[in-house]
Amino acid sequence: MVGLLWLAHDQACEAELAATLTGILDGQGLPDLRDLQERFQRPGKEPADVVVDIPQPDTYDDLLTAREMAA
Repeated sequence: MVGLLWLAHDQACEAELAATLTGILDGQGLPDLRDLQERFQRPGKEPADVVVDIPQPDTYDDLLTAREMAA
């Protein structure tokens, strides 16, 4: 169980792994961790894409102004 949780986290494949496990368990089978690791291993262990939204600089000015008004 811990290996499956780590696989889902490490490979960012929670939904796909859950669907695969549901299919295996519905067929009365047991999951094989090594097979699932091979199946869900990303090529080259590339990190998952992370999107970062950087706010406009004037947003910080608004925060400073609000802080000065509160003081």
